[in-house]
Amino acid sequence: MPERSGRAAIPPESEPLTPARWAWPARAGHAVVRAPVSVGLAVLVTVVALLGARASEWLEPAVVQDLGLTGPEVVTSLLSSSNAWSAALAVIALLTVGIAAERAMGTLRYAVTGLLGSVTSMLVTVALCHGIARLDPGWGQHLLTAPMGSPWVWLAVTGLAASVRLPTMWRRRAWAAIFVVLGVVVLFAGEPGDLAALVSALLGLLAGALQWPDRVRRGPVVGSRSEVRVLIATAVAGVVVGTVLSLGSTHLVGPLSATRFVFAQASYDANQVAAICADANRGRECVRATYVLKSAGVGALVLAMLPLLIQLVLAEGLRRGRWAAMVGTVALNLLLAGLAAAHAALLSWHQEPWILGRHLDLDLSPWPGARLGVPILVPALLVLLVLLNRRAFRVRAAPGTYLRFWWRVGLSVLAVLLAIVLGGAVVADQFVPRATFSGLLGDGLVALLPSPALTVLTPLLLPEGEIAKVLLEWLPIIPWLVAAVLLFSAQRTVSARTESREHYRELVRAVAPRTATLAWIGSWQGRRIWTSPTCRAAVAYQAHGGVALTVADPVCAEQDLAQVVREFAQFCAEHSWVPALYSVHAPTADQTEALGWFRVQVAEETVLELTNLTFSGKAFQDVRTAMNRATKEGVTSTWTTWAEASLRTRAQISAISEEWVADKALPEMEFTLGGLAELDDPEVRLLLAQDADAVVQGVTSWLPIYADGAKTGLTLDFMRRREGGFRPVMEFLIARAALDAKADGLRVLSLSGAPLARAPQADVDPPGPEQPPEAAPVAPEDETLVQLLDLLGRILEPAYGFRSLHAFKAKFGPTYAPMYLCFPDPADLAVVGRAVAQAYLPEMSLSGLLRVGRTLVRGPS
Repeated sequence: MPERSGRAAIPPESEPLTPARWAWPARAGHAVVRAPVSVGLAVLVTVVALLGARASEWLEPAVVQDLGLTGPEVVTSLLSSSNAWSAALAVIALLTVGIAAERAMGTLRYAVTGLLGSVTSMLVTVALCHGIARLDPGWGQHLLTAPMGSPWVWLAVTGLAASVRLPTMWRRRAWAAIFVVLGVVVLFAGEPGDLAALVSALLGLLAGALQWPDRVRRGPVVGSRSEVRVLIATAVAGVVVGTVLSLGSTHLVGPLSATRFVFAQASYDANQVAAICADANRGRECVRATYVLKSAGVGALVLAMLPLLIQLVLAEGLRRGRWAAMVGTVALNLLLAGLAAAHAALLSWHQEPWILGRHLDLDLSPWPGARLGVPILVPALLVLLVLLNRRAFRVRAAPGTYLRFWWRVGLSVLAVLLAIVLGGAVVADQFVPRATFSGLLGDGLVALLPSPALTVLTPLLLPEGEIAKVLLEWLPIIPWLVAAVLLFSAQRTVSARTESREHYRELVRAVAPRTATLAWIGSWQGRRIWTSPTCRAAVAYQAHGGVALTVADPVCAEQDLAQVVREFAQFCAEHSWVPALYSVHAPTADQTEALGWFRVQVAEETVLELTNLTFSGKAFQDVRTAMNRATKEGVTSTWTTWAEASLRTRAQISAISEEWVADKALPEMEFTLGGLAELDDPEVRLLLAQDADAVVQGVTSWLPIYADGAKTGLTLDFMRRREGGFRPVMEFLIARAALDAKADGLRVLSLSGAPLARAPQADVDPPGPEQPPEAAPVAPEDETLVQLLDLLGRILEPAYGFRSLHAFKAKFGPTYAPMYLCFPDPADLAVVGRAVAQAYLPEMSLSGLLRVGRTLVRGPS
């Protein structure tokens, strides 16, 4: 007989086992065989780095002004690195990204693309450096004289070419991150190697598109409007991060590195500036000296960085699709662009380009306007980028949110101004010249503006004492911090309009499809109801942490399912939610897969077809035994509802349920699992098992199933049995419910699905009428997720018993219907998983977590 898949195969004696000490050499040899070019380059880069200065004698780095179009340095410079750290990072990248790219492209294609792309990018970079030198001599001189080549040129061209083969969502996300990082590095660091890497990335993207044109022509994933928001927010945040990293640096020479000269150390003190400004003939020097003095110090540095903090907060708002964040980003960048333009105009009017060059150690005298124009251009481009995509930012806050925001910010501004004026009047002698009311008020207003405003507005007072410095340098920080905190708070998730539960139930009765066996769960308390604007359809969901988590399949006619899924995804995108369709059946999952979404099986529904159900045969021996034993012991079944049940019966049901919950290591689960509250529904039927004394031995609740406008079955929800009572009470109640439902003309009985539980797919014979069908094939990108969920199910089994419950239901001979979790972007798996946990256990306390942990360690009691 063939060996069962659950057992480990015993290797034949002729096949030697690989000793553990040879495992790593074997893997290394495998890597060399699969990716020889990347491994070879990593070895060469390591050798060159170890040789250090001796390698420079025969491996000269490429310098732009010394290069010819056919110079060998163009190729050999790809092995050189500026320092040991750069070489180490390049080697790590070659052994990870390089090997992955080579395996994806094939060795020959990888080598040809890398060599031709690197040489071409180096030559294009040479031309760009000469062109930049004409526009910006300071930066251009550095580009012409600094070493250009590095292994990152090869990595950029091959990595971007291979990235074309990534799935659509990951491809766009990788491109956004790579180009934002490279753009920021080029604009701030400004090294020729950085420029070469950016050019290589662009050429690699072109090479990949030419080799796999079908991969770049695919449309966007439906429901991923947030992807546009993410890309724009990343671009905005990238500029902010680059600006912060350049503060105080003396090594960055890119066009945007000019921002750091605002924070240069002052070469004047307050008395010197006062003396200069007192001389009417030294007006230009007064402006310069005042600016340099006021922009120095820790307080000024912190104040200058706070607008960047505001922009980071706004970038988070852009990611969430907030309309107010779009307006704030546009306003802030227009302000910064205006200040930069005023600064450039002021320097041009004074004809003092050397001010900038003195802080950058560069000679900018031929054309300072080129460098000064970049701080104007970048904010303007960000404004243009945001406005061109303004339709992606439609999420508005609740009425009055930003009115309260401006009131609170305004009060903080008034409080700071009052403190400056009153405090300054007390220590008026600590200012040069002596402080006056008008001077303190005017300088307080100027101090509240971003530091670049000092290039346009000259303060009247200069603080000399410690208290005076606190008043004008540290207090203005407070309104900016208040604004940042309030702005972040105002950008929380916005609630959406929801329909009534009764309207949802009407739709379930009228248009629910046959697969919507759990649709009635959507009518419970705590659900939000979305309805389609174009057809009779509804989706029940809960919002948790930016995720719209559905509780069942959409309620709609089968022919409208594709349209409803698309509309619900669009609704979620407009509210900056991640759409996650949870516990949906195959027809819904197929529609999401057609839209480019990812899906993974999270449960399996057990369904009894009632038409030919008899419970005869050996397979149902346990079921018949339970029914016969009930007859002998005088246990009978009774159908009722919560409203019809007597007070005594209700009290017994409540006591049984409370005892069951108290015996568990965790609080009662919610979301798709009902409790006592969900029993009080006229359409929810209760089936009780009672002995001769009317003592309730067990209780089950059954939700209605509607399909095509008629009631077609029941779904099992609530299950409780009395501790120490009639032992096979659940087998008895489920069997009795199935036979009674069949007698009433119903077609199907659903025993629901157990989360994180599936019928075993290994160690079984070919599927028969009482065995689960073969699982649907899993996409490669979902295989890891399936293994993770299987592992999670095994870990949680001692505390929750999901799999034991699933195995219990198998004795009724059901058919199996897989249930899925579907979502657009695998990068959102973490937030979706957290949302599922919050939905099932919304009130889990620390003590509850500890109880669960002890149960997981010790096993079930």
